[in-house]
Amino acid sequence: YYVKGNPSTAPVIGSDGSVYVCDQGSNKIWITNALGEEKPYYFGGVQPMDVTPSILRDSLNGDKIYFTSDDSLFCWHEDSTLVYRFQVVGEQTDSTCALAPNGAAYVGIGGGLYLVSPAGSEVWSKPGYASTQARVCVDNAGYAYAYSGTEVFCVKPNGDLQWELDLGADTRYAWPALGP
Repeated sequence: YYVKGNPSTAPVIGSDGSVYVCDQGSNKIWITNALGEEKPYYFGGVQPMDVTPSILRDSLNGDKIYFTSDDSLFCWHEDSTLVYRFQVVGEQTDSTCALAPNGAAYVGIGGGLYLVSPAGSEVWSKPGYASTQARVCVDNAGYAYAYSGTEVFCVKPNGDLQWELDLGADTRYAWPALGP
């Protein structure tokens, strides 16, 4: 797929095969459908959009697109209607979010790891368990993996710490990944 603009993120795939890419230069999310037709979405003029979005794939009710900007996690329906904005006033985030099996979102904001319900309310927060640039991932059981400084954390779905590991190196630009 070719994407116009200044894509600064990795593409993600929706339930219908559409490709979503954030464009930091124009503050749009470009969506290219399976036929190669492009459609820019502005999503309320939120900026900057320089993180890879996450997609909750739902072929029955329509996909939801999640991304962070400034001090907030946004959840938008694929038709550009806002589902919710989860904001932590006075904090900053460049984090991607990870979606749990139940539709909740894990995100690093202001040095803390947050679990946000599918309705957009805070379930819990853990200061120090994630950096503002955190790339969070979640396994099938809902355990979240994030990092802060030199440490990697595994957090249970209820917010309790499962384990932590000091890697002895800066993890700011690391991307945790889960194997099969």
